[in-house]
Amino acid sequence: MAKCIFQAAFSMSKRFASKKRLRASSGRRIGKNGIDFLVSFAPIVHSTKPPHTLICGTMPSINSFRHNQYFATHNNAFWHIVGDALGHRRKAPEGGWRTKSGTLTRVPSFIEDNLLYKEGPFLTYEEQLSALMEAGYALWDVLQSCEREGSTDSKIQMKSVAGNDIRGDACRVSAVIETTTQSFFYARLL
Repeated sequence: MAKCIFQAAFSMSKRFASKKRLRASSGRRIGKNGIDFLVSFAPIVHSTKPPHTLICGTMPSINSFRHNQYFATHNNAFWHIVGDALGHRRKAPEGGWRTKSGTLTRVPSFIEDNLLYKEGPFLTYEEQLSALMEAGYALWDVLQSCEREGSTDSKIQMKSVAGNDIRGDACRVSAVIETTTQSFFYARLL
């Protein structure tokens, strides 16, 4: 078993120690003043093949909750980077990429212009998840729940966070990758 790369960098704060770590169903409940209560998705792990690497986000965006998909926003580079690493392209959803208002849009040029596999093969979300797991990766969020205004990690209400048990799961993999500065911060704090 690989040595866990998560060593406690910070002691757990007393205010987090008393919080129960219960998993409710994932989702978004719209709260007052634009602050939503959010519960992360379940981890994406192959049913029989143990992962070598856990990739951690912070908390799904509002668009991800709407589509029930990790990194669902067209201008999030995550699935495009994964596709380049594994030899495929991210397929647009049925009807194409759309903005919040429903206007048809496309993948931003800063992503599109830098892709290696411009000609495909194009994979659906489910096919991308399968390719990711087959390659030995697992996907989860550092936070189990939080209150946040909008989709930006920097808008997470610090007093509201409860973490997923990534240290326990991370000890079964040889590497952990955080996708954002905030997920890196929370992974060490919780």
